[in-house]
Amino acid sequence: YFEAERSFRQAVALDPFCASAYWGMAMANVNNAKRAKEFLQTAEKYKAGVSPREQQWITALASYHRDEKRDEKERRKDYQKSLQQLVKDHPADIEAKAFLAVQMWSDNSKGVSYGDKKNVDVLLDAILAADPLHPANHYRIHLWDEGARATNALVSASNDGRSAPGIAHMWHMSGHTYSALKRYSDAAWQQEASARVDHAYMMGNYVLPDQIHNFAHNNEWLIRDLNNIGAVRRAVDLAKNMIELPRHPKFNTL
Repeated sequence: YFEAERSFRQAVALDPFCASAYWGMAMANVNNAKRAKEFLQTAEKYKAGVSPREQQWITALASYHRDEKRDEKERRKDYQKSLQQLVKDHPADIEAKAFLAVQMWSDNSKGVSYGDKKNVDVLLDAILAADPLHPANHYRIHLWDEGARATNALVSASNDGRSAPGIAHMWHMSGHTYSALKRYSDAAWQQEASARVDHAYMMGNYVLPDQIHNFAHNNEWLIRDLNNIGAVRRAVDLAKNMIELPRHPKFNTL
């Protein structure tokens, strides 16, 4: 989210009236409703300058944030309906399908059930048939992230890191599938790839570990994978390294 907002800010620096860039900054603040709402107010102010399709995206998210005193489940249901309408109006838009799929998955934990997992999987099938290296591989891994059923995500596990190689979390996610199937050596490879991407990013951009999404989580997972394959010394070395890393004065994770 940190880097996503920076990217959309760069777009606004080039075009201050680009409504969709403010929508993007709102999407990058899914964990900060107040900031998201403020960005959406600006997006709505300038939305006459973008296409009708982009206006649909802005209106859908702005409507979700507009009345936050309303029951959250009902707001989520309405947002899903808006995304479903986007898919219906623009059937060739695989991004609309991707947004709907991940929204259905995330809303499920908030009490808005998607029913059978196949209701989400059918959307993912359409996306990955059009683009096998679409980042929606990430969503399929989450969808089947449970025991033996993780075999349903094996193709996505092999493609996920390559679908967005500069995003450490995408390498990490494949480790979910391999760990669930007790393929701990493969899982460790994925978590090491994740760490390498994060380290390159920190060095290149002067970013501290606790400013990175899931940095500690990725490496803690790698330590468990190393334990499972008997690489005890490597696990201990990494655990020590995690303690010794430079810390941010405000944002340290537990």
